[in-house]
Amino acid sequence: MNTGARLPVRKVDSSVRLTNIETTFSIVRMARLADILKALIAQLSEEARKISKLNDEMNDLRPAYKRYMELSKEVELRADRVRATFGLLESEPEFDSQTTSMDYLEHLGINVGESLTEKWKNPLWKFMREIVRQVPEVQVVELEALLAGMRIKTSRQAIESALESHREVFRVQRRGREKFVSLKGA
Repeated sequence: MNTGARLPVRKVDSSVRLTNIETTFSIVRMARLADILKALIAQLSEEARKISKLNDEMNDLRPAYKRYMELSKEVELRADRVRATFGLLESEPEFDSQTTSMDYLEHLGINVGESLTEKWKNPLWKFMREIVRQVPEVQVVELEALLAGMRIKTSRQAIESALESHREVFRVQRRGREKFVSLKGA
């Protein structure tokens, strides 16, 4: 019974199979991509909401923070003055270090330094500032004598240099041949 007709041979093209498999996986991947996009949009919305809430809280705290920073600067300024004053008074016999003890100051959070005898920790201009703070005006010659009386070794040239370097702190006025020093803003 061989009629000579050939039965159709089915050719299976491997590219068709790969395309079908790729399409199937593509659909799965696309579903995952859609889920990821939804999750990202939800995350974006949640983060934006949290940021808005945090900004509101920061705005509520801003006045207190600003006040804290102002107080912090004032504490540091006053602590600097205390350290300079300690440096001036440490060698004075009248200074009772028990009344204003280092331990008490340390307890208050004022670091006066490891040793008060290290005058180099307080520059000359800070010592000068604390002396001038006690009087409305002082002659440069008197300032030099006061520093020498407090056993602070200095020279007229060093005092003049400190006055020149710290013009924002000191006001120097000449009256004839005499120079007078006062604090600016005082």
